[in-house]
Amino acid sequence: MTRCLLTGVGMLLVVAAGCDSPGPHDTDTRLLSQTRVQVALQLAEAQINEGKFDRARTTLAAHPASDDPRVQLALARIDVEEGCYAPAAARIEALPATTRAMPEYDETMAVAYEGLGRWSDAAEAYERVYRSQPSAARLVAWLDTLVAADRADDARAALERERTRFPGETCVQAAAARLYVHLGDADAAVRELRSASLQEPAPAGLRRQLAEALTLAQEYAAAAEQWQALATDAGNATDRRFYRQQQADCYLATGDYVSATDVYRVMTLTDPGELSAFIGLSTAATAAGNPSEGIAAAERALRISPRSADARLALAYAYAQQDNYTKAVQVMEAAPGGIITDASVREIVARWRSSIATPGK
Repeated sequence: MTRCLLTGVGMLLVVAAGCDSPGPHDTDTRLLSQTRVQVALQLAEAQINEGKFDRARTTLAAHPASDDPRVQLALARIDVEEGCYAPAAARIEALPATTRAMPEYDETMAVAYEGLGRWSDAAEAYERVYRSQPSAARLVAWLDTLVAADRADDARAALERERTRFPGETCVQAAAARLYVHLGDADAAVRELRSASLQEPAPAGLRRQLAEALTLAQEYAAAAEQWQALATDAGNATDRRFYRQQQADCYLATGDYVSATDVYRVMTLTDPGELSAFIGLSTAATAAGNPSEGIAAAERALRISPRSADARLALAYAYAQQDNYTKAVQVMEAAPGGIITDASVREIVARWRSSIATPGK
């Protein structure tokens, strides 16, 4: 009887021990669940890369109870891709501290903070990404967010310290140029961009960045060449119009009114309803010694926008260049009430009136 009792107690202990420790079936179930999550993550990543965000969410939704932090990181990445930066940041910030060692953590967090305009936080996240896996692209992201955070001095220190790792990298040179422009050193920006433009392949947008830096550095002739090349290669009318406007402005800045007139003529032909093109043509043509063309262009501008103060002033100025001060004053006096408010304009009109009263003055 005692033997049977001991045997029974032993069996109970064995059963109890089996309840406290996983058996082969539990281990197999857990491994199978982990495998399914891994497969779901791989499928979701492919769907995210293809832009199929709804499908990726559906794929990940099949594992709502998974404790794998990569599921939440993948959902945060979808949020970021869809521009939902606040939910993305909230997802990642809720993850356990152990998750922060994963490279995806800081990469996704940096983009979310950037989208929220939390530039200092984004810069710190990008710095951690860069420190973990240095690359030219990661350095550029770090530098750009430091500049956006108004930490240009920190950006310059990081640039000077880290750029030797990436000699000749055009993206780093372009980032350096953006930093120098922010610091007000357009000449340094031009040097960086001219050097970068010699590399092949040059990064997208480099020519426009160089044109802008040249304009800021007041190297107008060189800038005009860049703007002209951009206009020639522009893929849409909006960009082409903008580039031609910049080109013409550079010619005006150098006093090359004839070249400016040529550019504005092209603009009026390609954009016959563009007010600024006709105002520009009037200004340039009159300054080039052709006030008759200036009058015609300004009159066309006023037909487009009768209340345009700039068009009215361009017309009056063209008449004044013909010494027709009476007509110039009449044009200004006919302006709708309230659109000619600048004190300097009123002073010019007063001088024209004086010229009428004193012929030959």
